[in-house]
Amino acid sequence: MASTAEPVTIDRETLSVPVRAALGRDTAEIIDWQRTTLHGGVSPTTGGVYRVMGRADDHGETLVWSLVLKVLRAAGGDTDPTGTTYWKREVLAYQSGVLTALAAGVIAPRCFGISEFADESAWLWLEEVTDTCGAPWPFSCYGTAAYHLGQFNGAYWGEHMLPAAPWLSRGWLAAWVAQFRVEAAALARVLEHPLVRQVCPGPLAARLLQLLADHATFLAALDRLPQTFCHHDAWSRNLFLRRDQAGHEQTVLIDWADAGSGALGQELAAFIWAPVLSVDLGVAALPALEDLAWSRYLDGLRDVGWTGDPAAVRLGYTADMALRGVHAAWACATVLPDVSMHLRAEVRMGRPIAELVAALAGLLPFLLDRADEARSLLRTV
Repeated sequence: MASTAEPVTIDRETLSVPVRAALGRDTAEIIDWQRTTLHGGVSPTTGGVYRVMGRADDHGETLVWSLVLKVLRAAGGDTDPTGTTYWKREVLAYQSGVLTALAAGVIAPRCFGISEFADESAWLWLEEVTDTCGAPWPFSCYGTAAYHLGQFNGAYWGEHMLPAAPWLSRGWLAAWVAQFRVEAAALARVLEHPLVRQVCPGPLAARLLQLLADHATFLAALDRLPQTFCHHDAWSRNLFLRRDQAGHEQTVLIDWADAGSGALGQELAAFIWAPVLSVDLGVAALPALEDLAWSRYLDGLRDVGWTGDPAAVRLGYTADMALRGVHAAWACATVLPDVSMHLRAEVRMGRPIAELVAALAGLLPFLLDRADEARSLLRTV
């Protein structure tokens, strides 16, 4: 196939395969189509996410169709298939069948076709999923999704249950932390900046510096816990709740670019942290969100037969959550003191800098408390 990663060059021949698969009509002929941007792509390996919709004719019957096109590219990513930013992971996950036969709890969008190009890029043609919860999510939806994540992680618990795939990420959190840790070390030099003081006043600053010093201890703890199959970015913007044809609730989880091994409980960290960091949920909601998600996640684990120690799961969650503090330290050391970085943060997060600072200020004490809890659990688990 010709080499290009730009979806403006979509042609009828390339489009016909996924459209026919989505419609279930092998003889459907495309009449017309249009493309709109859903997401520009934050990851260096994502060239954009688009809705491609149109009409097709099948023996005189006009059919309306809509697909999601995700553009993936090797440029800027890892060449190691186990690396954090390996560009082809999601393609291989679909090609291997792992995402079409998930064990429990969550499902992935159906894939109707994969277009691969000579320049190490690929297009994923995916089902367009509609969320029944609306925006913002009510708390009941968070509970349902947390329950399904527990089922999902519980079904793959134990090394022998992990998918045997060379493209699974290994040590995902360690690599994520490494992206921020070096620059975060400059925190001590900017503690008097007004915005940094707002987020990280004196008592919190000492605790955050200690967290940076302890990061390797938390990573080692996660490595020694029993491993499961994790998505590693399971939060509300990547989750869609719906009902299947039988009326059963499903959680559809998109964006499997980080999928790999992780400890039980780790999946909850992004689930709770990211909506507050992104100001989709207010800081005041944190305690209730954590209580609900923790309870329902354990319910999901138990309902697929898990009978382990909840303290080990709690360590997986709190150690991962504590390490999110490295990102907070990085933001304080690099983004907050630099006005030129404020606009970039606003564009990336879609929120004014004042709201992002307030969210970070509310999150930091929570993260540091989870670090203290993880230290306590390390003495007993």
